[in-house]
Formats: sequence, structure tokens, C-alpha cells
Amino acid sequence: MFSAVLDDVSVLRDSIATIAELLDETELRVTEQGIELIAADRAVVVVLDFFLSKHVFSEYHFEQEERIGMNLVNFFQVLRRANASDQVHIQLDGKKLNVTFATKTDSVTPLIRSFVLPLIDISKEETPPLGQLRFPAKITMNADLLASGIDDAELIADSVILTVRKDKFVLRSESDTSSTQL
Repeated sequence: MFSAVLDDVSVLRDSIATIAELLDETELRVTEQGIELIAADRAVVVVLDFFLSKHVFSEYHFEQEERIGMNLVNFFQVLRRANASDQVHIQLDGKKLNVTFATKTDSVTPLIRSFVLPLIDISKEETPPLGQLRFPAKITMNADLLASGIDDAELIADSVILTVRKDKFVLRSESDTSSTQL
């Protein structure tokens, strides 16, 4: 049995939005410390390592480790329906995930909106052990600058080419007729 209450939906919504850009479906692990995800995309181009601490939640009830297979795109669509002031209740119920938004109103009783998402069986892909991955370069940059470069690249093509050389990082996107570079 797992249940949690979140007072700030943006923490979860923004995280799931980012992850759902890379993975349609995945398996989340609910642990005593929080919610974890280590997964690769289908082409094993991207490996995600995500952790949301139990301390982010105003309430976190955990009895045993649970694995929750879910469609992240559907989960994100539900989370987008929450208002900034909503309190979000999440409860694992067998093969379903119940998501409830409690909206404060002028009356004593809050407005309750409930969603039920089915859990799915996820075939466990071989994710490379993160400790064994070796990267030939490390880059530190402003996240807004990177996001802007990716937005520029989306105007040209569905993919980006990242090039790293000593003291130089290039983000490039090309199509048959156009190109862009950051």
C-alpha cells in the first residue's frame, strides 16, 4: 500500500513532463526514501536516473516497495489538470493509481476531482548500470540557454547533434533545406 499527498503539484508535474518527453512508459519504484526511476529509452540512447524524495510530499505512507508500471504521457495529462493551489493525493490501489485533486473553495468542503489510471506491465529492458557508464566529456551550462537551443533546433528537425570539443560545445540541427547551430 502506498499513498502520498503533495501540496505543490509543480514539483511532480514538471518532473513527469520532462521524463515523458523521453519515455512514454516506464516503471517507477516506490521505496521508503521516495520515488525512483532508472530507465532507458527504447533505443537505449538516453538513460534516466530520477529520484523524488519522500520529503517533497506533505504525507508519504509506505508499507513495502512497489513497482508501478505506467504510461507517463497519460499521467502528465492528468497532472496538467491540477491547479497550482490544489492538494494532490496519490494512492496505489491494486492495478490502479488513484489521483485526486482537492481544490479549496469558499465553502468548508473542498472541490474533489478524481482520476483513475491503469497500471501496465512493463517489460524490463536492460538498463546499463549507471556506475559503468563512462563519459568522455562534461559540460556545465545555463539550463535556459540549453532549452532555448533545443527550441531553435525543433524548428528545423526532430533531432539534435551535440558536439563536444576542448573548450567548445555545439548544438546543431539539420534538415534537407535548413539548419541551426548554438
